[in-house]
Amino acid sequence: MKGLYIHIPFCVRKCSYCDFYSLSNRQPAIADYVQALLQEAYEYVICHSDVTQYQKNLVLPPTTPDKQEKLLYRETGESRVRGDSNPSFQTLYIGGGTPSLLGPQNLQTLITGLSGIFSSPNPSVGASLELARPNRQNNNNISPLAPGGEVPRMSRERETERGGSSELQRTYEVVPFSHCERSAAIRHRSSVLNPVFNGTNVSGKGGNSWAESTLEVNPESATPEFLQTAKTLGFNRLSFGVQSLSDAELHSVGRIHTAAQAVAAIKLAQKTGFQNISADLIIGLPGQTWHSLHNSLEALTALGLPHLSVYCLSLENGTPLALNPPPNLPSDDTQAELYEKTRAFLINAGFVHYEISNYARPGFACLHNLNYWRGGEYLGIGPAAASHLDGKRFKNKNDLDAYLQNPAGQIEYVEELALKEKAAEEAMLRLRLLEEGLNTDELTAKFGPTNTSNIIARLDKMVQEELLLQTGSTYRLSPAYILTSNPIFSRILGVVRTGV
Repeated sequence: MKGLYIHIPFCVRKCSYCDFYSLSNRQPAIADYVQALLQEAYEYVICHSDVTQYQKNLVLPPTTPDKQEKLLYRETGESRVRGDSNPSFQTLYIGGGTPSLLGPQNLQTLITGLSGIFSSPNPSVGASLELARPNRQNNNNISPLAPGGEVPRMSRERETERGGSSELQRTYEVVPFSHCERSAAIRHRSSVLNPVFNGTNVSGKGGNSWAESTLEVNPESATPEFLQTAKTLGFNRLSFGVQSLSDAELHSVGRIHTAAQAVAAIKLAQKTGFQNISADLIIGLPGQTWHSLHNSLEALTALGLPHLSVYCLSLENGTPLALNPPPNLPSDDTQAELYEKTRAFLINAGFVHYEISNYARPGFACLHNLNYWRGGEYLGIGPAAASHLDGKRFKNKNDLDAYLQNPAGQIEYVEELALKEKAAEEAMLRLRLLEEGLNTDELTAKFGPTNTSNIIARLDKMVQEELLLQTGSTYRLSPAYILTSNPIFSRILGVVRTGV
């Protein structure tokens, strides 16, 4: 499975705890930004359309400040930084930022534009979205893009990306290459980036169909017109940024909606026809108590939501909340207590605690996130978006203005993991899946015994220490260590560095 992530970096006001790349007061740039997203997506397709002509150049920076020479890394043929020669994506996640600030028209432009770039030549393919070659003459018959699934939100998906071994990252400078240069996309803009919207429902009736298509929505911008447009375009999953149903807690971190607006927006989405709806909650907000958190949990479960993402507040460096923490922040011990009570409440209400921060009713686990945690591949489009394709990780720069000028030339770094490193990372990610766990037989079949033997030995040692549970070849986090799992993950990743 592969996922497609689209980043929308616009906010009315940035919350005091947020360290994701987003900007306030830049809404006038949204229409131009949508065209830039389509241009990056299209250039991605161009570079796959004729791989025999493709050539990429990456220039590594000097290894020391006084070293003047540059090393040239060149790769020609069927592989590239951005994936194989026949990309397909089964899930889509549009996150931010505040994607609902796109409004109905820009959302339609984005989705119908993408449908002219990625389209299924065979509607029976179902959840697969196949490559559309440039210069197709029948773009007016292409169905609107069928969105598909939920990073770790890159909000939380991005969290997983940051959880990798940052010390292994190497920064590259991307050198322009002739076959995929910017002018190629401009030449085809009129025929491909502006297809005619023909009203075909993309959720499976006569067009592309994705296994899951998630759109992040904030309550204050969830207008009836926007939700109806999302439904018509085929989105089958919404993720609401609720965070709390206490007005005092929302105000304390700069959220601009009220509890009443959040409830009304969810009800409106349900009335519009959305059934697969998730809501985010934060544990540890200023002044939060079990009473207030319990009220939020009760209200959201009473609405019949099938999925909740529950995150513990962390003070990220450089954020206003970290620079000036309020005195009424719950202590670490109180936050841990709130987490355990939340876990017990939701399990008792029929939710499965399937990932450290995620709960779902049976059948409603997030497919897009599962792809991240299973070590799957994904393409990120937009500034700050990260990707993982063909064993390589790469990320766009956090720079909206530069992106608007040159959408396809913003890769900040490329990292290629060795098999042993990749095996350790996947082992760590799969342990986040509390029910599914890590199956070491599957891990060994994928990466080979040479790359997994030391990992398994370390897992066995942690079973003896009662940090992990073992059933056959499957390892899971012990419930007592779910909230303090980072040291466990560090020990698994440490196998690569120490070799034991």
